[in-house]
Amino acid sequence: MKKIIYIFLILLLTLQSSIVIAQTPNDYSAVMSNDEKKIVFYSYRPGKGKIFTMNPDGSNQQILSVGDGTHIQPIWSPDGKRILYSQSSLQDANGKRISGPIISMKADGSDVKELTNFKDGEYSGAIAWTKDKIYFTHDGDGIYTMNLDGSGQKLVKRTPNPNRTIVSKDLKKAYYILNHEDNTSSIYEVDMMNGGQPKELIRNPNKHFLIAISPDNKKIAFTSNMKGNYELYIMDSTGKNMKRLTNTDRDEYFVSFTPDSKRILFDSEKRGSADVFIMNIDGTNEKNLTRTSTSNTNPMVVGNKIVFTSRRDGNTEIYTRNKKDGKLKRLTNNSYVDDRPVLSGDGKFIAFESNRSGNSEIYIMKTDGSRVRKLTNSIK
Repeated sequence: MKKIIYIFLILLLTLQSSIVIAQTPNDYSAVMSNDEKKIVFYSYRPGKGKIFTMNPDGSNQQILSVGDGTHIQPIWSPDGKRILYSQSSLQDANGKRISGPIISMKADGSDVKELTNFKDGEYSGAIAWTKDKIYFTHDGDGIYTMNLDGSGQKLVKRTPNPNRTIVSKDLKKAYYILNHEDNTSSIYEVDMMNGGQPKELIRNPNKHFLIAISPDNKKIAFTSNMKGNYELYIMDSTGKNMKRLTNTDRDEYFVSFTPDSKRILFDSEKRGSADVFIMNIDGTNEKNLTRTSTSNTNPMVVGNKIVFTSRRDGNTEIYTRNKKDGKLKRLTNNSYVDDRPVLSGDGKFIAFESNRSGNSEIYIMKTDGSRVRKLTNSIK
């Protein structure tokens, strides 16, 4: 019955105007702030990749970024007040890729600024943020620096694989992945201070996907498909004592360390769609963070309006977030379940499912929560 109601809900608003519906959720590339109070990640729940934040226990998940393109690879500023992310998948009328800039915004999603603007659709990704500099990689070149406002962009180190390059927290070392023609893959170390030849730390069969260096510079975590599917591994920063941390029949891709260097954030597709997990660096105490009972779900974006459901106040209610000021507004407020909102393409109406009358029925309201009307009258 619920499936029939939801199909009716979608058809109803499709007749009214075009809509955007959340796809299967996939959560990637989680990074914890230095004060360990927030985790930033990107998710395909709204259809295209958008930036989310959540508490370290997985609660209070909020979508922050809106607008065109896919938003990926977020990192925190040292004080946790701003977030950098990359925007990709922008195309012109002929389907040609036209942009892949780095974007800066406040941690509440407001004050959005474009920092890089390279030609020919080349991609840029932020990898480190210091008190006065941002380090980023760029297609075909290597590691760049720029000022916090995007000015003063300068190439500081060439690497053969910029999109698989990281730097240590003290900025003395860089590490990158290089896949070879003989179907092996290596991780190299580069001295950022004195130059010299890259040092090969490890070479394994098949491919490595991504690497991370712990803040204390003692450990390197990476994902590799050397045993079939992509799994998570850890080793000393010298390339010694490699250990496999995950053993599933699905893939793990992105990885980062917590600021204390004691835990690892990673994504895994072991549940079907990708979720964000956290565990100790020895592989113990694993926890799924993005599938909690207090999660925000069903987020949809049309223009500058985001609508989603959340259990932050105890039961499932419908909220909106305004892009300009980042403020939340609770649209429904009762002891029943208000769920599965669908936002009309013109941003004027929200249709949703509610059991406030005893049955699961379809309701419609304006995006400010007013003029609520019941549209269906089901029989028990």
